[in-house]
Amino acid sequence: IKNWISITTDALTPIMETLFEHQALAAVAEIGKPELNPFNDTTRAAVQRSVQMMSESYNKTTLATLETHINDGLQAGEPLADITKRVEQIYEWSDNSRAATVAKTESFRTANSALKTAWQQSGVVKTVRWYTANEPCPFCQKMSGTVIPVDDNFFDNGDSLTIGEGDSAQTMSLDYGDVGAPP
Repeated sequence: IKNWISITTDALTPIMETLFEHQALAAVAEIGKPELNPFNDTTRAAVQRSVQMMSESYNKTTLATLETHINDGLQAGEPLADITKRVEQIYEWSDNSRAATVAKTESFRTANSALKTAWQQSGVVKTVRWYTANEPCPFCQKMSGTVIPVDDNFFDNGDSLTIGEGDSAQTMSLDYGDVGAPP
């Protein structure tokens, strides 16, 4: 797993660093502070940590899912062909839908982090508003329109968000990291 994490991290880090730098420079230009360069050694290290964390999570989740589905097949007494099909379905799911979701989420997380970093350094922007795309999840929908100071987080690592009430209440634990901007 260390090898796969390393491969994923090495492949994605330059892409995410470039995305961060371009978004940060566009943000400072837009607010009239082109002399700022929010992409520095500190932000580069933060991008690298973010990519490392995502790589670990993605690969460990894939491994845990494989382990669960293979063990379920073995416990059910399935033949090798059926267990093989289970493994193929996991990789199809990872390749087709999960990879796209993770790529989109991590790209937005990086771009929003770059924007927020530039805004913080500018001294011009004072607040950040949570905007949602079309058809957001119920948790993001609840956050839509929430405004915070630019130096704050919407959530700190370990916080939770509950939607609904009573028996229909659902809670999401935010234990992946601080949420400074919508992912």
